Formats: sequence, C-alpha cells, structure tokens
Amino acid sequence: MNSIAGFSLRITPDSFSKTRLIDQGTPVTLTANGTGNTGNLTYKWTAGGNDAGTTQAITVKANGDVTYKVVATSSTTTCTKDTSVTLSIRYPNYQLPNAFTPNGDTINGNFGLIFNGLFPPAATEPRPAFWKGRIEVTSFQVFNRWGQEVYSETTSAVLNGATYKGWNGKKGGKEDGTEQASDVYVYLIKLKMPDDSIKVESGELNLIR
Repeated sequence: MNSIAGFSLRITPDSFSKTRLIDQGTPVTLTANGTGNTGNLTYKWTAGGNDAGTTQAITVKANGDVTYKVVATSSTTTCTKDTSVTLSIRYPNYQLPNAFTPNGDTINGNFGLIFNGLFPPAATEPRPAFWKGRIEVTSFQVFNRWGQEVYSETTSAVLNGATYKGWNGKKGGKEDGTEQASDVYVYLIKLKMPDDSIKVESGELNLIR
C-alpha cells in the first residue's frame, strides 16, 4: 500500500497499545485517528480477516483473542494507511468448593462460587469491576439427599449483589431458618457466560458442622 508523508494512523484508546487486555464479553469502542495530510478519510475494519465495519469507530464485544485491523483511505490522494491492534481476553475464573462448615466461626460458613479467588467478599469492601469476569448467576438451588429443595434463589439483583455470600446452611437461606444437618447435598447453579451462553454447574456438597 502507498502512504503519504505526514499521514499517520492509530487506534485509540491508547491503553490498548500497552495492555490490550479486557474481560471476555466487555464491549469496547475502537476509533481510528488519522493525523497530518489526510483529507477526508474512509475506513474499512476487519476482525480476524472478516469485515467488521466502515465507520471511523466500531464497538466490538470480543469473546476470544482477535486482531482488529483498519485501513484508511484519503479522498485527497487515494493513498492508504493501515494499522491494527490485538485484543487479549481475560477469561472468567471461578471454582466451586465441595464442602463448607456453617458453625458460626465466620470461616467457610457459606457455600457459593469463588470468583477470582475471592469468596465471600467482606460486605464493607467493594468488589473490583472484574470480580466475576462478566459472569451473571441466574439461579442457585440446593437439595437434600431425598430431593427436597432446602435453598433457592433466582433474583438476579440478590445473586449478583455486592454482599451475596451463597447458602448459609439453613432452610431457605434465612438467618432464622432451621439449621440443616451435616450431610451430603446436591447443588444446581445456572450461569450466564460472557458470550451469552448458559452453563449449568451441579454436584455434591458436604455440609459439616
């Protein structure tokens, strides 16, 4: 491709030239900025070789590592300039313990997902923006060995709230609920992933008093 002296092109925000790291599923706006003897510019974006837009700025929602390339053409000279940026994706990180001890000592007293090594969060500490890696918990159920439901929560505002700690080992999860006996329970948790897919986690859980 030909280029013009004094015609330069870059993609902003500039932070992507340094870290290029975003949480999976996070919308990002990329803007092509030409400086110098540009004239009026037209733009052509590609993502991994596929067409991605013809405007100066595009908003993308990357679910995997991908290179975005933009080619700018000057209406004054028909010469072109191109540049690209590769976005690296930080994938969600979570674990599910297989036991908890709701005995009142504030240690391992709740059962729930552990996101990025943090659970349960202190109620007075705000979670960082990437705390859950863009995962949304949509439902959380626990059953005893006879198939009876002992805990259920389906309210998104509760499940994804800053102070939610999971099941406390009591009937219905209520503070004044009946303490459930030491035994093996079964959990069923539904998650909405950053790519909008639904993932179901299920397994056995040991309640130890």
